Amino acid sequence: MTVPSRGDDPPMPPRAASGSQAEPTRPGRGSPVTWTIVGVLLAIGVAGTLIVPIYARSTPKAGAFPFFYWYQLLWIPLVAILSFACYLLVRRTGRGSQTEGRRDEQR
Repeated sequence: MTVPSRGDDPPMPPRAASGSQAEPTRPGRGSPVTWTIVGVLLAIGVAGTLIVPIYARSTPKAGAFPFFYWYQLLWIPLVAILSFACYLLVRRTGRGSQTEGRRDEQR
């Protein structure tokens, strides 16, 4: 079934059925529990560096570094690890079935 056109517009092709190969399938959003875990992990990384009273002191020192310096530097690899864990959780939920393969391999 084609849509009636106005003047110079070319007619629109018919839409493909929802289960056909013409339309790419969109992976599901995953479970709400997984997204809650991802949100909590990311919030920990943000809150640990934004709540200043936690680290607004100079003792204990690690060598020549006061506490507020090494506390902030400690969060850099910690946030990287938390972000990677979130990435793995989101990637696992967006996979779909095992027969579909990875999205980057299909391109």
